[in-house]
Amino acid sequence: MAQMKTCAVVGVALTLAVAAKSEGQSDRLRQLREDFARFNVSAARRTVDDLSLSFGPRYDAARYRAAVEALAVKTNDVRLALEGTDPARLKQAESLIEGARAALLANPLLDDMTLLAVRRALDSAVARRGLGKEMGFLNLNPFNHADMRRAGWTNEIVRIANLRSVPTVETVYKSDHNTIIRDLELDFDARHLLFSGINANGRWALFEMASEGGAPVEVTSRTYPDVDWFDGCYLPDGRLVMLGTAAYQGLPCVNGGLPVVMLYQLDRKTGAVRQLTFEQDSDYTPAVMNDGRLVYTRWEYSDLQHYWSRILMTMNPDGTSQLSLYGSNSYFPTVLHQCRAIPGDPHRMIGIVGGHHDVPEIGRLVLFDPSLARSYPFVYDPPSKSWGPEGATPFRILTKTLPKERTGMVHEFPG
Repeated sequence: MAQMKTCAVVGVALTLAVAAKSEGQSDRLRQLREDFARFNVSAARRTVDDLSLSFGPRYDAARYRAAVEALAVKTNDVRLALEGTDPARLKQAESLIEGARAALLANPLLDDMTLLAVRRALDSAVARRGLGKEMGFLNLNPFNHADMRRAGWTNEIVRIANLRSVPTVETVYKSDHNTIIRDLELDFDARHLLFSGINANGRWALFEMASEGGAPVEVTSRTYPDVDWFDGCYLPDGRLVMLGTAAYQGLPCVNGGLPVVMLYQLDRKTGAVRQLTFEQDSDYTPAVMNDGRLVYTRWEYSDLQHYWSRILMTMNPDGTSQLSLYGSNSYFPTVLHQCRAIPGDPHRMIGIVGGHHDVPEIGRLVLFDPSLARSYPFVYDPPSKSWGPEGATPFRILTKTLPKERTGMVHEFPG
């Protein structure tokens, strides 16, 4: 079976990207300009070096290094060609851009790979200005699925193939009732797909289907019809870990007006549900690490000056040994979520950095290593020992970047 990965893609952006490859000359020119604007010569060189080191003869480093350098030395010519009307110069520019693009897409991991994604169609006005729950994201980073619109969506699960050329997009599943779909999660053998959706009671539930397609089956119980279940992940033994509102607990900062969510374990053989966490505030985005532990984000609110802090935690699949992995006593990052272990790596992880009352579920992608540092140090660097005139502040934002050995932050994308 082809290797698969999951990703969440806003449908309008996906549609525009595919259309730009298949429509007329003006669309092709726009696509070339976008590809050229994204070209970062130093990043491309590092990519070629890394692919050469990682894959050896499977990656033709000499060929692709030459393609990157060819574009690098003619960037001014390419820029002028894209701004002009000379067909010959434009064709040459296209050849250089495509050569550098091919160098990046020649990653052997893309061989026979397909992606599963959520494609969501949006009204054009919403697509241009939407940032939160009108896009199918959370309303705010501290909130959860319970605050999201559940119906009135045009969305589907799609399979994206032919990644090195003109991508093909095939529908795998589309809701019959225009209910929201999100939180795709593949099983370890990539044969089954778990996702969050809306059941017949109008509540959030987890559904499973074959990754090749077919009818989904609701896997969470309706025993308690006022409980929502969502954002699940597979355990190696077939059990599931998921978020749920079964604690019947309200969020303090909105006077209990919204539920907080805890982590639960579902034994699919017996139907038994076990609560794993007991928090004042919510947990987020559970995933399984390479060593079998669970990693998740916890909103830590108790006895802290930084009351919106999200700490990355780990625990055993049965809920024991809950420990901080990264972020305890840190002011940065405020929110670190959607964290996953790098396959085959004993320490490094990747996740999204965001804010509290900030753009929800959107941020900068970071590669970090908790074995280097488990928190981002708070550095107080006042300009002087004086408080200064009334109304002034002695605090200032540091312009220096601390080394990864002190912060654990290895790389930020784009970077």
